[in-house]
Amino acid sequence: MNEGQKNSGRFLIYAPFLMSLVFWLVIYSYTFLQGDDYRFSVNGGSFPRIWNEYLDYYTYGGARMGNLLAGLFLMAGMRVWQVTTALAATGISLAFFYYVRGTLRPGSADRRSALLACVCAVFPGLLPMSSRLFSDAFLWLDGSANYIYPFLLMLVGFLPFYNSLRGRSLPKAFHWISPVCFVAAALLHEQVTTMLLGMCVAALCYLKKDRTKKELVYFGVLTALCAGALVFMLTAPGAYFRMEQENGEQSEKAAFLHNFMSYFVPLVNEEWPWLIAMGLTAVFLLSRRSGHGKLGAFLQLYLCFGALLTPLSWSMRFPMLTLPAEEPQRSRFQQTAEAALICYWILYLLLIFAVLLMFAQEKDPGGGGSRAYLPVLYVGMWASQAIPAVATASSGRARMPLYALALLMIFCVLWDYGGAVRRASLLQGALVLIGIVSFACIARGAVINGTAAADIERQMLEARQGERSTVLIDYNRFDWTFCNVTYIFKPDKRPRSYETAIRKYYGLPDSVKIQYTKAEAGRGAAVYELK
Repeated sequence: MNEGQKNSGRFLIYAPFLMSLVFWLVIYSYTFLQGDDYRFSVNGGSFPRIWNEYLDYYTYGGARMGNLLAGLFLMAGMRVWQVTTALAATGISLAFFYYVRGTLRPGSADRRSALLACVCAVFPGLLPMSSRLFSDAFLWLDGSANYIYPFLLMLVGFLPFYNSLRGRSLPKAFHWISPVCFVAAALLHEQVTTMLLGMCVAALCYLKKDRTKKELVYFGVLTALCAGALVFMLTAPGAYFRMEQENGEQSEKAAFLHNFMSYFVPLVNEEWPWLIAMGLTAVFLLSRRSGHGKLGAFLQLYLCFGALLTPLSWSMRFPMLTLPAEEPQRSRFQQTAEAALICYWILYLLLIFAVLLMFAQEKDPGGGGSRAYLPVLYVGMWASQAIPAVATASSGRARMPLYALALLMIFCVLWDYGGAVRRASLLQGALVLIGIVSFACIARGAVINGTAAADIERQMLEARQGERSTVLIDYNRFDWTFCNVTYIFKPDKRPRSYETAIRKYYGLPDSVKIQYTKAEAGRGAAVYELK
């Protein structure tokens, strides 16, 4: 390969990530403080104060250290967080590329590699935007400290396990970098802790054979550290205090059912394309396997039925799952139908796992390790959801690790089998276009919200200087898809409220009145919900 071809290969591989970095730098220039950011900023500002704030949070919120990281970013300044998070978001895309392809080097860069680079670069745009899953994880400082950074560190920290599963050698530097990132990820957020522990245990089930004693000790120590971090998370008094506060006076059984339905209904009714994509991936794998017999035919039929069920349920007026608050008085028929749907979808997810287990011992088409990484990633996906699914009425951002790993798994299958499947490049190209359209919508929302927030900040500064006595917060100037504006700006004068923290942050005198408009619809696109 001559020098010109090498340069062309580098451009094909790295250009999508460079363009992605530029996109994130522009988007983050429009971000602003939200909710807890004000409280952590007011209570922080120095290392001792940030640590004391974390100790206080340990008693009422839990042991996760993501908020401590948020405090450090706030102390360093908003601009530091904006640049660093743009790099982190791009870093996740690069990590995806490495996980799928096995190297970041251009090598003999071809069309498949270039398409993969584009798909990985736009991967955040392929996450659900509903329930503010994307905006809370990517566009909120505290949210990013609890989701983007732990997830990136998890990807780097899990590399020793993953590369061993795939029969790849681990770069020397990562023998030391990965353990540090592993422990840091486990301490930043409990969802990442459960994800890592689930993947480690699943990986050890496959790695215990044909490994040296030194390797097994290395993996065992990391798994033990993750288990210790989970014990640390689960024994924090703040976690249970927060759970009691959110669950109120409900009995344990009623709280469990309410939280599970609040989690499961959006998963099936709103975010069904991702569930279907996982199911169709399993169907595709079964179609590549010869001699699967009646069991394979049943699995394919069951998963294909699921691929049609939810998309057609609304227009065909089939019974659908409903949130607890929407239908307090359900008929017996509705109750029976919902129970059947819950059982169906749980079995649907279990059968996908069964298919992945069937393929765990198959080798890569081009050589290398087994397919054991597929069930390991799948275990991690759902292990990350163990706490939000039942402990509290979870927010959309809690499902970010689930869908991110689901996309990674699908990208891996597309890469492994794409060379042998006609039209696979068309599917990848379509994913890239969807990601670009999504990025355009994200950009619009970020500009709208950044402009509206800048106007509020201007009013706050004028009020502090005595130039105005009222600050108007107009909810309807924001794009609600990309900002939980009615929550982060709301009338609440309690000591721990966001309004109290905002007043302290801007130094507003008590005579200044904060006025809130009536919430209507905001400036986002029309929202269509299945109820």
